[in-house]
Amino acid sequence: VKESGILSTITPQERKRQEAIFEIITSEHSYLHSLGILVRHFKNSVELRKTMTTTEHHHLFSNISVIHTVSQR
Repeated sequence: VKESGILSTITPQERKRQEAIFEIITSEHSYLHSLGILVRHFKNSVELRKTMTTTEHHHLFSNISVIHTVSQR
C-alpha cells in the first residue's frame, strides 16, 4: 500500500476507515483461528472427554461448533 502511492490520494478520514476495516478483518480471522483450535484440539479430544462427565463436556462446549460454523460463513 505504501509503495503504491495510494495513501497520498485518500483523505485522512478514508485512511482511518480503511484501517478500521483491516483491523476488523484481521481480528475476525484470529478469532476464527482460535475457534478452530478450540474445536479440533479440545472439544474433539477423546482424552479430554475421558476426564469429565458428559454434562461437564456439554457445559463447556455445547454451542461452540455452531459458533465456529457461523463464524466461518
